[in-house]
Amino acid sequence: MRPGLLSCTVLFFALFFCLVKPEGLSAAAQYAQDERLTELAQKFSRISGIRSSFIQTNYVSFMDEKIVSAGFFEFHKPDRLIWQYDTPVFFRLEYAGGKASFSNAPSGPQQPGGAGSGREAEIAAVLGRNLMQWIALDLKAIQRDYSVRLVDEAPLRLRFELKKSSPGAIQNIALKFSADRADIQEVLLEGTDGDYILLEFTNSEHYE
Repeated sequence: MRPGLLSCTVLFFALFFCLVKPEGLSAAAQYAQDERLTELAQKFSRISGIRSSFIQTNYVSFMDEKIVSAGFFEFHKPDRLIWQYDTPVFFRLEYAGGKASFSNAPSGPQQPGGAGSGREAEIAAVLGRNLMQWIALDLKAIQRDYSVRLVDEAPLRLRFELKKSSPGAIQNIALKFSADRADIQEVLLEGTDGDYILLEFTNSEHYE
C-alpha cells in the first residue's frame, strides 16, 4: 500500500470503531437528549448535499508531535462523496454507487478500488460508506452500533463512547455543532495514551 494511502487509511479506520450504549440517563436528561436528536435528524434530512473545508490535527503521544493536514469534502445524497487531503500529502477518495476510487496525485488518474489490491478496494468502499453515514448524520444507521450522550446545549455537543477498550482504538468521539445546529464544527477522536484526532470544519455549504 502506498504511504499516502496507508496514512489516510489509518486515520479513517480510527473513525469507525463500533461504539455502544452509555450509562442510563434520568427521565429529564433522556427527554432533552431525544429532543435534540430529533431536531438534528430533521435538519440533516432536509439537506441533499454538503461541502466543507477542514483542518485535521493528529497528535501521537509516543512521537510527542502534532501532524496538521488540510482538505475538503463534498457529499451528495444518496451516495456520492469526495474526501480529499491537499496538504501535506495529497489523497483523494471518491465513492459513488457502492464503488470507491482513490488517487495519490492531484493530476494522477483515479484508481478504481482494486487497482492496487482487493484489500484496498474493500477498505476504500467501507470508508466511503461510513464517512457518508457520519457526514449526513444518519442517526438511525449510526445508532445501530453507536450510542450518543448529550454533553452540552450551547453549543450543542454530543459524545460517543467505546464499549471495550483495545490497543490503538479510539476511546471516545465528540461532536460540536454550530450555534444554529445546522453544521458539525468539530469532531474529536480520543485514543489511548493521550492520542487524538481533531477535525475542524469551516466554510460549510448546504444544498437542499
